[in-house]
Amino acid sequence: SFLTDTFAFGFKAFKPIAVVSTPATAVFYRGLDNPVEVSVPGVPPEKIKVSITNGTITGAKGKYTVRPGEGKESVITVSVDAGGTTKRMGEFKFRVKDVPPPTPFFGTPEITGSVKTPKSKLLAARGVGVELKDFVFEGVKFDVVSWKFSTVYKGNVVEIENMGPYKQEKIDQVINQLPPKTKISIIDIKVKGPDGKLRNISPIVIEVI
Repeated sequence: SFLTDTFAFGFKAFKPIAVVSTPATAVFYRGLDNPVEVSVPGVPPEKIKVSITNGTITGAKGKYTVRPGEGKESVITVSVDAGGTTKRMGEFKFRVKDVPPPTPFFGTPEITGSVKTPKSKLLAARGVGVELKDFVFEGVKFDVVSWKFSTVYKGNVVEIENMGPYKQEKIDQVINQLPPKTKISIIDIKVKGPDGKLRNISPIVIEVI
């Protein structure tokens, strides 16, 4: 942002431009350490001061980490220490979002969404996994807390609650008996993300072939 007030640093008068940059443009994600770089051209990094609303900001000398709060917006204020007086360099608004939900899969990433799968692959699957695709930050982890296996066998609905990512042995016992074209649903998939919140994500629907 261009500043309306001329800021005098040393003996040189100019209108500095405060620059705040992040990997995710104008967005902070809850539960993550959001890296932020702050600079004011012509001003040493140690003279720059930063503060934030709806969150915490830590770091020094132009490199900071933001952990946003529960609100929908955070505002970073950049100031400069000019020989005992503080000059405000501007305010920068950031939207605050939850990390997007991951995509679940059964055993391997190709068994996801609505898919036809041989019984052998379903028996080989260890359970439910998740992956976060095309996200600005790498290495963001979600834990699978629970899920439910559901199918119809000989006219009867069979549902098995499963805690944790790995499937129970009795799920394989049911899969072994299913004829081709039987539909299996992996539903009520609950995961916990970096923000610590429990959330439900999309189901997986599998047709046995």
